[in-house]
Amino acid sequence: MLCFGNTKIAHCTLHVSVREAVSLVTRERVGRVISATDGALKRLGNPAPVIYVGGLNPHAGEDGLFGSEDLEIVAPAIEEAAANGIRVSGPFGADTMFHKRGSDAFIVMLHDQGHIAAKLQAPQATAGLAIGSPILFSSVAHGTGHDIVGKGVGSPTAMIEAISRLAGAQTRPVMAQASSA
Repeated sequence: MLCFGNTKIAHCTLHVSVREAVSLVTRERVGRVISATDGALKRLGNPAPVIYVGGLNPHAGEDGLFGSEDLEIVAPAIEEAAANGIRVSGPFGADTMFHKRGSDAFIVMLHDQGHIAAKLQAPQATAGLAIGSPILFSSVAHGTGHDIVGKGVGSPTAMIEAISRLAGAQTRPVMAQASSA
């Protein structure tokens, strides 16, 4: 999940070709990302997060005009998550979704749908938060910057974002207690 300020963007797919990414967008995977995003937001202190999900196709498919994936894969995953009590809606066009208000996180289907938005809004100031595992892990989202080492041009902004992202969060695994009944 990319994080900057109050914005959080989770991805269904990341570092693979677009051809492979499209094949990875399944109802099950979209559902897992919705669940992982909801769980991470709750661990970060939001007891009832609101999540907006972007579509795979332009304009979230325009009711099938630009492909059926949003109708057959993304929308059913959203409906199932909502039926399970997650406050989620969509699919929205990824080009307009980030203008919507009232969301605690956005979910995109493809790497660039989220990374372009994040890097335009918060250049060199984005933290990456690993979600979906028992332990939350935060780091800078811009890479190592070997090309600027020793030049005095680096900025600590992304590192500060990464460290402060987890302040007060429940970062350790939660152990379920067995019932003695």
